Amino acid sequence: MGVGTTPRAAADAVTLHYTCTLASFPSQGMTAQVVWTSPNSVVVGQPVPAVPVHATATVGPPVTVALALIGASYVSGSVDVTGVVNAPEGQISAMAHGTVPRTPVPGSGPLTITATATTPGLVFHQPGHATVTISRTLAAHADMTTVQGGPALVGHADVTCALDPGQNTVVASFEITPPAATPTLGGATVPSAHGGRSGTGASTRGPVIPGSVGSASSLTVPTTSALTTTQPVTPPIPPVVPADPPPIATVLAGALTVLDGWLLAVILAVAATSGGTVWWLMRRRCRRLHGSFR
Repeated sequence: MGVGTTPRAAADAVTLHYTCTLASFPSQGMTAQVVWTSPNSVVVGQPVPAVPVHATATVGPPVTVALALIGASYVSGSVDVTGVVNAPEGQISAMAHGTVPRTPVPGSGPLTITATATTPGLVFHQPGHATVTISRTLAAHADMTTVQGGPALVGHADVTCALDPGQNTVVASFEITPPAATPTLGGATVPSAHGGRSGTGASTRGPVIPGSVGSASSLTVPTTSALTTTQPVTPPIPPVVPADPPPIATVLAGALTVLDGWLLAVILAVAATSGGTVWWLMRRRCRRLHGSFR
């Protein structure tokens, strides 16, 4: 079984009686023991895995005689049966395709064959009680072979079997349970500090600070039942104030200082140039004087 299912300890076999027909052959009775192994319970919304179905069918001595006449020593094949799941949400069809293993044909007496099948997985959407009923008809596909392994005179036959009227066709039942509720904090019952419970989880008394367990020295810190959350306050950003322009006197004083330095440099340059020129003229004059004495 899968998640969300409770396995059945042991499924009970249900006995059903059929009448099977085959072309050019008289109708024959068949008794089937069906075990439809459904779980005891499943959960809404959770997938139910494939369910195994086992069946044992017995036919009377006339079938054994007919098989001997066509030289059949073994019978194998398959069987298709439909179950109907009657759930709270409606009827759901569950087809089971069974396999019949290679079965020896007895020399006389009844013939018993077995079949094993599985049903498809299902998902249920509503809780409640559900039952599985077998369909009124089933189809069997038989292959007959000789002792050497080759096909008998009639190597294949398709047989249709119908339920005899007046039978209980319920082969299984189970419960569909709702999913487990997910606990939520908003609806949870929160124990109070005094051992009681508050439906909303709120208390008018604060936490208890114990001095010793169960002693009278426990101190109760009073609090309020409602908590006020404050948003962080962003300090205002002071406006940007442009700086006042410097006074005119300061600007003029600075300009004069720059001009004074520039004028001093010009004066020094002129003085140096003039001094050099005077020195050069005086030297030239002295040379001329010395030349005239000679």
